[in-house]
Amino acid sequence: MPDRGAPASTEGVVSDGARTGSFRSVPLGGGAHLHLFSFDDGMLIGLGRGLSMGAYAVVGGTGRFAGISGAYVAEQTPATTGNEGTALFTITPQR
Repeated sequence: MPDRGAPASTEGVVSDGARTGSFRSVPLGGGAHLHLFSFDDGMLIGLGRGLSMGAYAVVGGTGRFAGISGAYVAEQTPATTGNEGTALFTITPQR
């Protein structure tokens, strides 16, 4: 279960340079978050801790991301009243 008072999820638009897709973060409880990066040609799945900054593991993927592993750092600024949030993901993939 998500932590009491945690947002249900966050979502937004993501770009990997050439492609644009969507991003969704789902709190799992204990400070852990599941990250889903969806593109037309596949999905990248990450798991880790930290709301504003944290280290995450690439735990799998589909399509062009099938068989991928690795790690990434997420630097997130949650949305506030009148401002959209931002996020920077520095991903180090491995096959």
